[in-house]
Amino acid sequence: GGNGTITPASQTVAFDGTASFTVTPASGYHVVSVSGDTCTVTGSGSSYSAANIQANCAVTATFAINQYTVTFVDWDATVLKTEQVNHGDAATAPADPSRTGYTFAGWDVAFSNVTADLTVTAQYTINQYTLSFDSQGGSGVAPITADFGDSVTLPAAPTYAGYTFVNWNTAADGSGAPYLAGASFTMPATNTTLYAIWTVTQYTLTYTAGPNGSVDGQASVTHSVVVGGDGPQVEALPDMGWSFDIWSDGVTANPRQDTNVQSDLSVTARFTQRCDIYCDGFEAGASPRPDALAAPGQGGAAGAVVGWSIAASPVGGIDRALELLDARGQRVAWIEASGTEGGQRLRLGWIDAQGAEQRGAWVPWSADDLLLYAWDLSMDDLMLRFGTIGRFPDDLALRLPPGSPIPEAARALRALPSY
Repeated sequence: GGNGTITPASQTVAFDGTASFTVTPASGYHVVSVSGDTCTVTGSGSSYSAANIQANCAVTATFAINQYTVTFVDWDATVLKTEQVNHGDAATAPADPSRTGYTFAGWDVAFSNVTADLTVTAQYTINQYTLSFDSQGGSGVAPITADFGDSVTLPAAPTYAGYTFVNWNTAADGSGAPYLAGASFTMPATNTTLYAIWTVTQYTLTYTAGPNGSVDGQASVTHSVVVGGDGPQVEALPDMGWSFDIWSDGVTANPRQDTNVQSDLSVTARFTQRCDIYCDGFEAGASPRPDALAAPGQGGAAGAVVGWSIAASPVGGIDRALELLDARGQRVAWIEASGTEGGQRLRLGWIDAQGAEQRGAWVPWSADDLLLYAWDLSMDDLMLRFGTIGRFPDDLALRLPPGSPIPEAARALRALPSY
């Protein structure tokens, strides 16, 4: 038949002899069968023979084209298609496969002229993706481009005035996957945006009391305030015998309120001891004792130096007087005593803002009592103390309530320029 040859094409043998010959298929073909019409042919491959020939014999060889198996596989050896192809023919590729994060780039070998069994493997190129950053109001952050599956380092936190950076997040509302600044991030198979998540910055205002006082009744108070917000009003409260001086940051306002807060604040209230002026010499029939008075010049809200002096002589039937002088030696207030033993009375006199003399109501005073009148220069504290002779001042301390004559006089004195 066609597509092959028998060599020799003919030969002569003796009766009952044997003929040997070679069968050669054409390229791309193979021997299917070899047979004789009057003789029996045996053999394989390309070598054949016919024995016991007793008559002319025609030998016929049949040939068939070779077929090959073409196998298409993916990158992970998954079989995509198997096809039988005749020698020299082309195989038909399957639909282009896909691979996450990659682009199909073709097949690794040609299959248009198949001459043997063939395995064809899909080829890919890795994709690059862009990781963008939405600062949601903060400073700008440059995007990152990287191959699929690469590990990239997330940028440092952006800045946003009045806010504190929390993390990067796959969702703008923070409901997605969070990532810290500087963390590793594996590039996914898609362009991705990470969003900056913020919290409103809160600053801490700490107000601490120094010795001999409190802030709003506490040793220390702390308030949290959002950036640009206003803190609550706080007040430094001095202990008895002390006055507020200044806050450690130089603020003199008291109460104080910090507004438009832009940073943490920690301040301490400082207190100074008040200069209390005492007269403890009033007893029936006795003269005031100037040696019992506090030294002048130890205070004053406006720095005025003040002191007590005994009046040169009784005035208008007032038989005892004690005067409070300002730094110029001018009388600004005085204590008057009137009456006889068993019926003594005290009252306070002062010079008002217009320079006129004013006097408070008389306060009864018993001959069996000893009087201490305490008046601090800040005009914040006014007190009468009474005690039994010999035991003073252990028995009783009485702070006069608002509306009493002497505190009312003190409030009037507060308007004086020297104070």
